[in-house]
Amino acid sequence: MAEIQPFQNYFAFIKVRDDKEKLAEKVAEFEEAVASFETFLEVHQGDSEGPFLCGSDMCFGEAQMAPFVARAIPNLKHFCDVDVKEICKRHPRVNRLITAILDRPSVASTRPSDDEIVAGMTR
Repeated sequence: MAEIQPFQNYFAFIKVRDDKEKLAEKVAEFEEAVASFETFLEVHQGDSEGPFLCGSDMCFGEAQMAPFVARAIPNLKHFCDVDVKEICKRHPRVNRLITAILDRPSVASTRPSDDEIVAGMTR
């Protein structure tokens, strides 16, 4: 899952944020990657009721994704005006997965606030 999930490369957006054309290309690539991730989840989740790849239990893949999801959302919104959550809402399984990751108590109680995440990128 680490190779297919689209959230790990948010730095690439920030590097090109002043070039509107390159930023638009990155957004298009991200939207395509989220659509591919939706297909991946359709295939591998099948009829699973739970929001995670392995059903109702978070697995190692999602644990690895959590910090990237948590940081991509506020950083891309703040620095690039890219709304990751809105893009993900067009893909029900991806949206359900990232919501479940962010709402998981172990993630929610240990992640920095969005403001702290953005501040960390400006140091």
